[in-house]
Amino acid sequence: VVQQSLWLMQGLLFVHDATFWTEPRVEAFLTSVPLGRMIVLDLQSEQFPQYNRLKSYYGQPFIWCMLHNFGGTLGMFGSAQIINRRVFEGRSMKNSTMVGTGLTPEGINQNYVVYELMNEMAYRQEPVNLDNWLEDYASRRYGAWNEYAVAAWKNLGRTVYNFSGIRKIRGKYVITRRPSLNLVPWNWYDSETFYHTWHLFLQARHGRQNSILYRHDVVDITRQALQLKADEIYIALLESFNKRNVTTFILHAGQLLELFDDLEAILASSKDFLLGTWLGMAKDLADDNAESKLYEYNARNQITLWGPRGE
Repeated sequence: VVQQSLWLMQGLLFVHDATFWTEPRVEAFLTSVPLGRMIVLDLQSEQFPQYNRLKSYYGQPFIWCMLHNFGGTLGMFGSAQIINRRVFEGRSMKNSTMVGTGLTPEGINQNYVVYELMNEMAYRQEPVNLDNWLEDYASRRYGAWNEYAVAAWKNLGRTVYNFSGIRKIRGKYVITRRPSLNLVPWNWYDSETFYHTWHLFLQARHGRQNSILYRHDVVDITRQALQLKADEIYIALLESFNKRNVTTFILHAGQLLELFDDLEAILASSKDFLLGTWLGMAKDLADDNAESKLYEYNARNQITLWGPRGE
């Protein structure tokens, strides 16, 4: 039985402790299993790929995986350019043992465009023209070609969905973090460009067929814009606090509270963003009352504390 078994192993340990997992140690570890009897999940290939450093896992098959999301956090994010290039590099590199592509997110129901693009990489033979692909995506998603939707999605592909780097920034917006005087907002794209894209997208309300997905995306893009605006207000608020300017502090504090109300209103307009929908989906999986309470607790825990000690 042991000789016929197939090991499936996450490769994230090689990322988290690279000082211990030197190349000789990784090679000794992986080749202790007969070649072909272990498949390694290169768990975050779009940001921390290991297959190059570890020479295609020394002969063991591996799967190119996109992790993308941590903890189900909301926030427009993606690395379309990298996905569109690196998957094919993994296939074609010397002595490649890549056997497939995979998705390994900690949360779904967000950034649908990134997952559609990634899933296409499994059967495409070469990279796509991203502008053309996003134009087709916009037409498919809303059931008709619309110049404003197309322009908006092309802009998103060049900005918010064009992250490249090793910085860990998932969901780190001011409004989703514990209040502090030491937060440092940061974006990998220009906020003003995003606001322009937001305006463009709202013009697409005419000349489309699928109102359900369009309405969902209006809420999502507006939520992102408000998160960016909250970061800007926070910086101004912090500056007025440090300068002990009570007048401007009260002004910016009021703006931030108004923004919370706006955010609440836009999110409440779509069932996809309601807490009750999230909790209901969890409880619907239960077979009895005790299980229902357990599933609801875990659903609440995931989006608040994440762990029992506030991890």
